[in-house]
This record gives sequence, C-alpha cells and structure tokens, in this order.
Amino acid sequence: MAALVPIMALVACFVLVRDKPQTVRLSNGTELTFLAITHGPSNVYQPGGAWQRFVNRFAPAQGIGLGPIKLRPVPPMQGDLFSDSRFTNRAVVWIAHREATKAPSLPASSPGKPELFRAAIADESGYEWVNVGPVMHHRTTLRGWSSISSWPLVSFPRRGETLRFRIYRQNPRNEWEALADFTIPNPTPGPYPAWKASDLPISRGDGDLEVALVGLESGTKSDPWLPGERPFARASFEVRQRGQSTESWVPDRMEAMDATGNEPWLSIMGWGVTNGLVYHEAGRTSLGPGEVWKLQMRFANDGDLPAGQTWTSPDLAVEDGELLPMKLTTNWQSGQINLECRHRGRRNTILLELNPPPKDARLRHPPEAIDDQGRSVEIASGGSDDSAFLIQWKIPPGTRFIKVTIALAETRAFEFLARPAGE
Repeated sequence: MAALVPIMALVACFVLVRDKPQTVRLSNGTELTFLAITHGPSNVYQPGGAWQRFVNRFAPAQGIGLGPIKLRPVPPMQGDLFSDSRFTNRAVVWIAHREATKAPSLPASSPGKPELFRAAIADESGYEWVNVGPVMHHRTTLRGWSSISSWPLVSFPRRGETLRFRIYRQNPRNEWEALADFTIPNPTPGPYPAWKASDLPISRGDGDLEVALVGLESGTKSDPWLPGERPFARASFEVRQRGQSTESWVPDRMEAMDATGNEPWLSIMGWGVTNGLVYHEAGRTSLGPGEVWKLQMRFANDGDLPAGQTWTSPDLAVEDGELLPMKLTTNWQSGQINLECRHRGRRNTILLELNPPPKDARLRHPPEAIDDQGRSVEIASGGSDDSAFLIQWKIPPGTRFIKVTIALAETRAFEFLARPAGE
C-alpha cells in the first residue's frame, strides 16, 4: 500500500487538473455541475469515474491522506427507481450540487407533494422531450458537493451527436422558468433505420372487427392534478363490428416504440367516446412527433357478455361489519380462481387471482359485490389488473355475507405505423 501512495497522488493531481465539467451558477449562488449520462438497464454511476473505482479498490475504509487531498472510497450510486423490465433502454443524467444555502435547490419530489422542478431534453433541432420521472438525490461530500441528483429519461432523442439537458423551476404563477441548460453527449447516436408511416386513416381487421386509426397526437398539456404541463399521447379510432359502427370495443392499452429504440412509459389517463370516435389518452412520458411510431393498441369488449364469461363467489361471511378470513380455490374456464378474504390481515379486503392469466381477455373493471340484502357493496380502495384484483370494501351495516362477481372481457390487438401530429 505504501508503494501505491505516490502513484495515487500523481494520478489524483492529473485528474483534478484535466477534469473541467460544465457548471451553472444559480441566482442564489448554488452551483449545478453536469457529471455524466449513463444508459442501459441498470444505470449505476460511479462518482469520480475510473479513478474513484481505483481508489475504492485499494484505499482503506478510512481513506488515505495525501497532503491536502483526502482519498476515500465512494460507493457507486443507483440511478433511478424503475423496476419494470420493459424499460431497459433508458438513460439517466447525473447532476452534482454545491449548495450556497441550507435549503436544497432541487428537492426530490415526494408522494402527495407537487413536483416543483422538471427536466426536458432537446435534440439538435431544438425540439424538447419533457420528462417528469422521479428525481433521486444522493448525499455526498466528494469534491465538496452536497449531493448528486439523478434524472431518469425513459425516452429521449437518440439521433445526433449532442443533446441539450434543461432543468426548469416552477414559479408562483405556475409557469416553468429555465434554471439550467447543459450540452451533453448523446449516449446512443445510432445510426438507426427510418420507418415509413402510412397516411391516416389506417385500417386493421381481426375477424368481424375493423379498427381505423384516424388521429394521433403527441405533445404536452395541463394536468388537472399537478401543476404545469405533462407529456401526453392521444389516439382516436373508428370501430366497426360486422360492418356496423360500435362503441362496445374500447382501447384500454397503448404501447409504442420508435426506430431508435425508445419505448415510453405510457400510463393511461383515460378513454371514451366523442363525436362517434373512441379515443385513448396516455401520459407520464411520450415519444417525439419527429419519429414514426409503431403503435400497439389493445381493445377490450365492454359490451354484452356471452354465456360462461362470469363467475360468482359463494357466500363470503361477514360478522359485526367485518369480512371473516377464508380462502378458496376453484376451477373456472381453463384455469383456477384463487380467492382470499382478509389478505395479510387487511380488514374487509379480498384478493382474487386468475391462474394462469386469461389469453386474449382481461378482468372487467371493477368487479361487482352485493350483500345478502341485495345491496351493492362499494369499493373503499384498491385496484386491479388483467388477471387479479386487491380491493377493500365498504361493508353495509347489518350485512351477514357478500358475494363477488367477476367477468371477462375479450381483447384484440392491432398495430399501426404512424407519425403523430405535434401539439
């Protein structure tokens, strides 16, 4: 170890002299420094790069003093909160903070608290892709920084050599003001193929069902629950069954990708019918209108149910307003239903799962429940997906038992190659 100290001192001096990252100084004196952009499924970042990895390997936990320089091991940082295995092609921008005041300049958002900061990333033409993913803060004393923040980018412009990463702050008038602007390298500059879009409308058929994509929009819009604007994508369709216009089939899932490998996190905002067209709107992240989208839509039949598509539970006992614990398993369709009352001790809660998940179908939302007096039982909280639900119920006074009914909705999938219109 003693022999390594002069070598480490020499390398440390070289790194400190040659490393001049971009830094922006805010009006309150806080400095923001662009450190790196990582790309891939894990997005682990090592502050200090290869040099710090060298220190981590050879320096003891208490560090090594080299005159005024103190070399300490610094563990790598995990870049984002995404656990969904679909988003393996994402990136993370890393920003260092040197605070001039006690209050942090870019606090991480928390549940129930509106986000006061957001990031956008622009391509070489200047078009911005807005990202509103959760910002993480990692405490550090490396180089005198107070923290390092990580900004996840599920989708971003991938053509071109450079990008512009911008951070915005929301002012008291709910307007977004530019806070920092960095020119950064594109981690995935291609080359990429160019997809050719079809002109709208684009029709697709599956048996007696015909779906025509008549409109596709991408941009940002106001969010009724959070301040400022958020990314959104909206697709509109004409739907015909056996040659007749129908509103029974609704688009309940949207997925998309572009030729550069972007796959946005499209969280549903709503669907419905307007002016004879059915529509699906999704948000959270999106794709830029400069790219052709491979749009994958799933439609579910919420119309009349054929025989055999519903199942009603036996009596589920209630005592003094509380569902009693119980479990049952029964065969249904081509699989099993597993039902549990008081799941993990949660009062008046029912967990129901279909195993295996239904093919070309999903559970209708929400399930229905009635009590022994024929009263509808309201849902207090919970949620459901294609093959399961976990729901807490509001049990009416005087109830002796309830019954739960589930139903399956048939689903069909369609794919389109289209270029969205801008906002």
